[in-house]
Amino acid sequence: MSYGLSAALQRLFFAALTDDVQGSLGVQVFDLPPSGVVPEVYVLLGPENVRDVSDVSARRTFHRCIVSVICAEAGFSEAKEIAADVVRRVEGANRELHEEGTAVGRVTDLRFESASARRADKGGTRRIDLKILARLEAIAPTEI
Repeated sequence: MSYGLSAALQRLFFAALTDDVQGSLGVQVFDLPPSGVVPEVYVLLGPENVRDVSDVSARRTFHRCIVSVICAEAGFSEAKEIAADVVRRVEGANRELHEEGTAVGRVTDLRFESASARRADKGGTRRIDLKILARLEAIAPTEI
């Protein structure tokens, strides 16, 4: 398998975190650090490691994704609450992957693995990096 479903997985994460049907996460979501006036709190879709885990039965990939919560607050309380909501929304996301309205794959496993909370700079910004694991399976052309 290839890296082909990675963009669809990013769209799934973005939709899970910004979908008004679920109610707003209450913070902005970015796929690169914001420039200019930076929000006090935001979510950043970050690095991703992918490996092929295909076998004779299906084309599959395993993704380790980092989703970060960045907060200018002095303590970790607000960042931790938002991080917990991020995990809940991602784990509850729709499991179908689409490209231009066509189903191209499905998420067969999507779960939280670990978190790392730290001060991001000397000024007091807090950062929580959430490691999310996703196993994806491509839909064979005959299934579409």
